[in-house]
Amino acid sequence: MTIKSGKGFIIATLSAFISTACSQIAGANDRSITFDSRYIQGSDQQQDIRGLMSFGKDTTVLRSIGVDWATDRWGHSNGSRAGVFIGAELLAGFVMDESFLKALHEQSHGSRMAAGGLKYEFDNGEDSFFPYYFSSFGKSGGWTQPIGNPYFQIDDKAAEYIANNGGADHVEVFTSAAGINAEMAYASYLQDQLYFNGAHLSQGLSIILGKASSLKYQVDDDDDGNDLKEIEKAYQNMGIDAETDDLKQANIVALLLSASTWQYFLGISDYVQNGKTELNQWAFHGFRIPEFTSYATTRGISMKMDTGYQFNDDLHLTLGVEHVYKGKSATEYTVGMRKELPVMSGLTLQGHAIMGYGTGYQLHSELSVTDSFSLYAGANYDELDSLNGERYIQSLKDGIKDWSVFGGVRWHY
Repeated sequence: MTIKSGKGFIIATLSAFISTACSQIAGANDRSITFDSRYIQGSDQQQDIRGLMSFGKDTTVLRSIGVDWATDRWGHSNGSRAGVFIGAELLAGFVMDESFLKALHEQSHGSRMAAGGLKYEFDNGEDSFFPYYFSSFGKSGGWTQPIGNPYFQIDDKAAEYIANNGGADHVEVFTSAAGINAEMAYASYLQDQLYFNGAHLSQGLSIILGKASSLKYQVDDDDDGNDLKEIEKAYQNMGIDAETDDLKQANIVALLLSASTWQYFLGISDYVQNGKTELNQWAFHGFRIPEFTSYATTRGISMKMDTGYQFNDDLHLTLGVEHVYKGKSATEYTVGMRKELPVMSGLTLQGHAIMGYGTGYQLHSELSVTDSFSLYAGANYDELDSLNGERYIQSLKDGIKDWSVFGGVRWHY
């Protein structure tokens, strides 16, 4: 799998960011260091990329510390703050965010291979996320490929489902689209963090870059191995009229229609003018201003809208609608709730159900043990015949349905 993007800029140092971590005052956003059970890869290379997204958020937090430190030291005028933004956000930020997105992108290809029982490795010979991320930091390009013998044969029901829905072309989209879908999903994750917890300006760039996942590709007609071209070819074989330009246009629409895009750009202006680094939720009479994401699914190109309603400080209802508008029509609805329990101070419960083309569920709970320490746990249920599930299902060893559980700790500072 190949992704082409601009060459990264070299970061002078991260040591100043890390060394000042404990001395910074947290803003509206949640600053934390996370350890998630999903960081640990299974013996058959299975890994739930949803768990890696909190690691990505933590890396943006490191940069936010540096931005605040530099602002306090040098940001005493509009011009100096503009310089801090260009240096810390656009230069260092691009390298940091693209390095994580590249590793997440390639790991997501690997996660789809592992779901089908295939071993894989990255372009530098590594075969798991963290060694690959740290050894390829700041470098552009990369690929993931299957190697050796399969770990297992997929279940007969899964094999039958795939055969009835495009066969090898279904597998091609399932695998090749995983990278750009993971970058888009990470942008969606950060959008939710922004809405529920507030965010630092430094997290906005990841949202923009994640939503521009397809736009970062240069596509030539003779470019073998290019993800977008492989998706386009598979779509054509499956009778789906969708091309690489359609994937890019979907990214542009998702960018332009999303509240977080404009929050980020207005946040830049607010920072340069006033030194404010926090981004807070946008709502209208309790309704969340919609966010949009686009995905390449095995049925075609989809667009998802996320919104919701806040009843009070303790209760949010969430709603998402994903629709395949270019290809074989399919629609899924995601309905969820986020509730803080006053009767048990520090406990937050969150869950959602997916209904439509397929089904899926997620439950998540987090308990603040102290002001600086929290525990969380949850479970996911994914189905291969769900638009959402095909992006995340961890294994087809036992059929097209899969349960997984997770837990973790967070240190807030």
